[in-house]
Amino acid sequence: MKKLPLVSIIAVCYNHAKYVIETLESIKNQTYSNIELIIMDDCSTDNSVEVIKLWIKKTNYPCRLIAHQENQGLCKTLNEALRLIKGEYYQGLACDDVILKEKIKTQVKLFKELKDEYAVIYSDAYLMNDKSQLYYGNFIQRYKPKILEVPYGNIYQELINTNFIPAMSVLIKTDLVRKIDGYDEKLTYEDYDLWLRLAKNYKFYFSNYKSCKYRIHDNNMHTSSKFDEVSTINTFYIFKKHIGNSIARRKVINSIYKMYKNGNYLAHKNEIILIKINNPYSKYIKRDISFKNYSRIKRIKSFLKFKFL
Repeated sequence: MKKLPLVSIIAVCYNHAKYVIETLESIKNQTYSNIELIIMDDCSTDNSVEVIKLWIKKTNYPCRLIAHQENQGLCKTLNEALRLIKGEYYQGLACDDVILKEKIKTQVKLFKELKDEYAVIYSDAYLMNDKSQLYYGNFIQRYKPKILEVPYGNIYQELINTNFIPAMSVLIKTDLVRKIDGYDEKLTYEDYDLWLRLAKNYKFYFSNYKSCKYRIHDNNMHTSSKFDEVSTINTFYIFKKHIGNSIARRKVINSIYKMYKNGNYLAHKNEIILIKINNPYSKYIKRDISFKNYSRIKRIKSFLKFKFL
């Protein structure tokens, strides 16, 4: 009988003591048998490490726990794990989310049916609260409501406009991520930039079912009070890397315009990131760095000759 391909799961924990057992149990309960589990704790300040050690002792599930003594950040932590894993495919999973028991088996089977040009398989996700109760709707519908039909195949143009991929739903070919040098450690959040770099050269397959559950609670990224600001700064950096694309340029300028108009972001943070963006409209940004009057942004609008969304 042919041996199943090894799948590595990187479970990343940061102050997830309340949820980590449910996450680890969802991995243990996978119907796919050939799984390598590496648990990365990025210097949690709660008792996450103790909870994980007790779970390992109780279940005797084969895994490796790496507990950082200093916080490294998500991208650096994932790169460390990427150097260690041995799987043909891998999945990253935050230790407050859950994967359904057929997820890995279903996605490995799909990979075997797809052509080699496919690098990523993804799906939609259920939404749940801190008590594991399901919300109405799904991840893509909630966070990207303008998407009427989820794209697959060559999706770079769609991705450059918005990140619609639930990170916990993804299974990836390990060698292709290593080929593009893994995660960009300059970023706070890992997934969007990785999807873009993969999508430039490879195809993505959307599997039309829900393979996982994304937890909404007070401390995760989509509900954090700092998320909008940090996410926007990350987005500016990402689009700097992809700035040659016209859709990317429009997206950046539109974000700047909304930032001015709504007054949601700290001026000094905006100054730092905007000064670093080298592009055709940088002279306008540097000239008007005081951020006193967003009407000046209209000059950038005129310069680029497009309408704001």
